[in-house]
Amino acid sequence: MPSRSDPFIRVPANLEAVRDLAAWAQGACSDAGVADDIALELELALVEAATNIVVHAMPRDGNADAVGEITCTAHFTAEAVRFTLNDDGAAAPAGTFTTATKPANPLAETGRGMTILQLCIDELEYSRANGRNRLELCRRLPAR
Repeated sequence: MPSRSDPFIRVPANLEAVRDLAAWAQGACSDAGVADDIALELELALVEAATNIVVHAMPRDGNADAVGEITCTAHFTAEAVRFTLNDDGAAAPAGTFTTATKPANPLAETGRGMTILQLCIDELEYSRANGRNRLELCRRLPAR
């Protein structure tokens, strides 16, 4: 698969917009010729990451109109797919993305997000600069 220009999307940081992000990811992967099974796992990882941004990073000040934003860029090469999410929410707690997680408790109501991410992608990189979070999800592609 040749390298292509980066698709980009900007959505409000709310749960309704996560659906739009998922549909965009499906289309971008399809346009780039990513295999359906890999595209589905990438979409799942992206939805999980974006949902965590909305639920954990966005302020809850009671003002329904005070919603931040999430941007996402997809980059496709023959070797990998990279989704880069940026948001203007609170910083992730130290260590959130640096250690492997234990399998989630199947009876717990929360806590499966990092397990899902680790199962669906190969590399996860988080950084924060100038009041913005950056989360890069990378999935290596099988050789053709």
